[in-house]
Amino acid sequence: TLIDWLKTHPDRQSIKVVSTDLWAPYRQAIKEALPWANQVADRFHVMKLLNERLTQARRSIQKKADPQTYAILKGSRWILVKARDDLTPEQELQLQQILMSCPQLRVMYLLKEEFRTICDKAQDRQQASRFLRAWIWKVEQTKDKRLLKFVKTLTNWWDEFLNYFINRVT
Repeated sequence: TLIDWLKTHPDRQSIKVVSTDLWAPYRQAIKEALPWANQVADRFHVMKLLNERLTQARRSIQKKADPQTYAILKGSRWILVKARDDLTPEQELQLQQILMSCPQLRVMYLLKEEFRTICDKAQDRQQASRFLRAWIWKVEQTKDKRLLKFVKTLTNWWDEFLNYFINRVT
């Protein structure tokens, strides 16, 4: 349906960039109907996926935690997935407690924030590629299955995600 719609869209030839979530049929539809268009793996959806991996880790840790750590982690989801720059002073204090009590979560959170910083600060596709490759190496050192699953998805969408850094279309 999408391919048919795109092929008959009156402004089809003027479409230069298409941003999608990470669903393979979208990728295929764009390749077939708009082969000249620059495909972008939407940054919001990529970041959402990374945040989901962090949330999975928090849940797993929380289930096995002692009562004190459980209490610290209770209600912490939004603090962990929110951009650090956007935290209130009270949330920053809570974050510090969380990170001090859970070393595994600290590593994942810091990697999540580093990924976000790369997305915010990389000047172009080439620089983003260099920084992301270094970031992937750090993830591989953790051997965390959740982060490694994210890296697999990221590498499957590598070119499309790097296209985000051309003109930052989301």
